[in-house]
Amino acid sequence: MFKRYDIKVLLLVALSAALLLLQCSKEYGGVGMPVVKTLAPFDITTNTVRSGGKVEADNGFPVTNFGLLVSDHDDFRRYDSLNCLMEADETFVADLAPLKHNRTLYLKAWAANELGTGYGEVIVYTHAESGITFNPDLTYDTLTDIDGNSYLTIQIAGKEWMAENLRTTRFNDGTPIPYVEANEDWFLLSTPGYSWYMNNEASGRATYGAMYNWFTVATDKLCPVGWRVPDSAEYHGLINHLGGTSVSGTRLKEKGDTHWLYSNAANNSSGFTALPGGQRSNAGVYLFQGVIGYLWTSSPDVWHPSRSRFVIMYSTEPVGEASYTTSKQMGLSVRCVRD
Repeated sequence: MFKRYDIKVLLLVALSAALLLLQCSKEYGGVGMPVVKTLAPFDITTNTVRSGGKVEADNGFPVTNFGLLVSDHDDFRRYDSLNCLMEADETFVADLAPLKHNRTLYLKAWAANELGTGYGEVIVYTHAESGITFNPDLTYDTLTDIDGNSYLTIQIAGKEWMAENLRTTRFNDGTPIPYVEANEDWFLLSTPGYSWYMNNEASGRATYGAMYNWFTVATDKLCPVGWRVPDSAEYHGLINHLGGTSVSGTRLKEKGDTHWLYSNAANNSSGFTALPGGQRSNAGVYLFQGVIGYLWTSSPDVWHPSRSRFVIMYSTEPVGEASYTTSKQMGLSVRCVRD
């Protein structure tokens, strides 16, 4: 038989456990609380981005408040809570502006009802410092690679394309891509490898991306999961959609002379924002940054096994061409398209 003080102790223990359970439930979401999803950043411009959340279930208790937590710290020890506007389908959004380049943010949506608050997953977003001029009249989305690099993407002719050059240093399964600096080592490669133009990561990584040989492309693991390096037929389709070889370069290239030297007659009406990343020759020599933009395709040259197809655009011409081939040892830029 329990003594009176034993019963009191048991009641106190039970009450403490109930209060702890209630506290944890209120903090992290529990039965009856809203189920929330944090939205990936979208509508990205040079200094703004939008995010928010979606109430996927209110569990029978109407949502009374909602918002987006934004922090510079992964543990949210300091954060701002942004007010959001509720849109269709229980989706709420907020504008994050103005944003400094190269700033990493941690985003977490929340929604509350009378039983407590539910939280979405944390999304990490870095506003890249690239200095690239995108088309301000178009709407871009975003993509993140396995290294955490964030890229703008654009819809053109029913396909979603990267609007920046790839800069990952790992394959999408996490395997490191070998970095090859010495010219004599690059010349001998018959396996994957990459480098930065003039072996200077700091000066061009964010803008021009990495230079990959075609053996890296051929692994089918270079782009983020769900994306791939376009084949030559896809690039031909893109070029034809934009008016053909003679004029498509004007519509594909970044506008202005910040990166394209000389008289760059381009309007970037497509939003593709092609850049003159130059090349690393099969001998390992760096050439033509600021003057010529090259992009690998995934298509080998069936008549010449040592060569593969690429896209080329020039600073002073409106041409966009996808019919040439070159040595698989060349280092060129890469864009990805969604599967």
